[in-house]
Amino acid sequence: MKAHHVRATHARTLVFSVLYECGRALVVEEVFGQLVLLGEGIGRTTVYRTLVEFEKAGIVRARWVYGRSGRRMAYYLCV
Repeated sequence: MKAHHVRATHARTLVFSVLYECGRALVVEEVFGQLVLLGEGIGRTTVYRTLVEFEKAGIVRARWVYGRSGRRMAYYLCV
């Protein structure tokens, strides 16, 4: 994160870790669900804002995915 000029807060580090460990594109709800399973008290809004910030910094890329619940944005690591 430092190389992308993004401060490494606890929430950002956790979101990055979930994306890294899964190794595939995830939607906000999947990232949030993984954090809940880990017992972390980070809100869905914080996850969304973190992913948007990561996208602006070039840490993740976003793409549309289609599923049963319609079209959603999925995020995957660029690094």
